[in-house]
Amino acid sequence: MRDHLDTLEMFGLLEKGEHNLGRRGGRAYIYSLVDEPRIVVETFQEDERLRQGFPASIDALLGAFEASNQSHIQSEFEG
Repeated sequence: MRDHLDTLEMFGLLEKGEHNLGRRGGRAYIYSLVDEPRIVVETFQEDERLRQGFPASIDALLGAFEASNQSHIQSEFEG
């Protein structure tokens, strides 16, 4: 799995952060999207082969994510 994530990082779709867990804890890697999820999905959907792999509910899922993300941002400013 890490190899696949590192490949996506190499293509510029993900950013990888490293978190040291101490002397015996090892390292943990935190991956995050570089762009907004909607931009990534729309880019993938431009390819016919990839478009078929997305569920019909992808727009609803992205809308719910964006709404929850927006409310989180608002609570950060209000708090």
